[in-house]
Parts: sequence; C-alpha cells; structure tokens
Amino acid sequence: MDAALRKRLIASNPTEGTVIPKNNYKEKQVLNDDQLDMYMEAIKKDPLWHDFFYLELTTGLRIGEICGLRWEDFDEKQGTLKIQRSLARTVTAENFVGDPKTEKGKRSIILPDSTYQVLLKRKEYCNSEWIFPSFVYPERPTSPSGAYHRHKTILRSLGLPDIRFHDLRHTFATH
Repeated sequence: MDAALRKRLIASNPTEGTVIPKNNYKEKQVLNDDQLDMYMEAIKKDPLWHDFFYLELTTGLRIGEICGLRWEDFDEKQGTLKIQRSLARTVTAENFVGDPKTEKGKRSIILPDSTYQVLLKRKEYCNSEWIFPSFVYPERPTSPSGAYHRHKTILRSLGLPDIRFHDLRHTFATH
C-alpha cells in the first residue's frame, strides 16, 4: 500500500496505523514415550495397517506421500525410498496423484534397517505397483482418508489424545 501511495495510485494508505495480528498457531501435539509404545503395540496387532503406520512412525512422511509410494520408489540395494509424488483428494472427494507439497518434497530418504526389512517382507506378497494399495481396488493406492480414519480408531481404542495424523510426523521428529 505504501508503494501504491508513493506512485499516487491511491490517495491514502488505508492500512496505516493498523496492528498486524500475531499468528495464533495451535501447539503441536506429539505422543510421549509411553503413548508411542502403546501405539506401536496396537499396530503390531493390525496386519492390514501395521506396515503403513510403522513407515510413518519411523520416517515422518506425510500421509499423501506414503499413499503415493510405488515399488519403483523403493531401492532395495541402497535401502532408500524416493518421495516423488503425493496422493491428495479433490473437491469432488476423488483421489489424485500429484507432486509433493513443496519442491523440496521430492527427495530420497535412507530407511532405518527395521523399516527396510518391513518393506522387503511386504514386497514378497504385494501384487500391486503401489506399496500400499487399496484393500478393495489393488490397482489403486490406499486413500489418505482410510489411513486417517484408521489412525483415529487406534487412538480411541487406546484412550490416547485425539491427535491429527500429521502429528505422527511431529512425533517422529520429536523422538
């Protein structure tokens, strides 16, 4: 607005004298050690979702990044995972595969050995191009909403705080 005033595009700066409000971010929530142990024990008993949540808790990937993983992204020789795409939902509630959230989102990560072993074992029986295919339509990736709802069910069953799926990313970073 000051630039517009200097160029005489406006007669006065209507924002002069205003105070910019401070960002009011919610405090990040993470699972503490005991809660994380409970969560890990719960996913051990969940053969359908174990690998998905184990990958999340040992890498901190975004939910759409995990859903968008294909076997071509898993380098067995190097023990790495390439993050090249992300699955998101459109306004019409359909999933689509696109780029990661940011340009730096395209990256390669070194997997912890335990996570590498989980993916190696999973690859033996998975008959889809997707690392985490849909349970109903294996030619499609798992939907982020399915993972989100399963996460919420796990939290409720354990009496844990109602944290967002994204807070598992913060839990990984914190631990």
